[in-house]
Amino acid sequence: MKFIKYLIPLLFLTPCTVNKPSEGSKIGRIVKLSKDGLFSKTWEGELIRGGLTDGSGVNGTSFHFTIESTDMAYRALDLMEQQKEVILYYEVELFSSMFRSERNEPHFIKQIQEVK
Repeated sequence: MKFIKYLIPLLFLTPCTVNKPSEGSKIGRIVKLSKDGLFSKTWEGELIRGGLTDGSGVNGTSFHFTIESTDMAYRALDLMEQQKEVILYYEVELFSSMFRSERNEPHFIKQIQEVK
């Protein structure tokens, strides 16, 4: 019982930035990418997957994500402006700092690949 008494405060003091329960990839077209944030500016985006018009957004499924690298964000912005289909490779973080993603999206992009 004493162990639990000391464990609970320890859980609240643990930094919440390294837990990566899963990773994956999504394919589609980036339809939104902006640098948002009140305290810390982060690149927040939206990918549309599928739909009646082959990923252009009609009845497609949206996927929200965060890009931490500025270089990768500019590559994503370029691909979005060209309306290219992309593959986003991401990691999901169970807990992350509120300064890493303005929307608290747990999907952090690690790589972007253009579909040929």
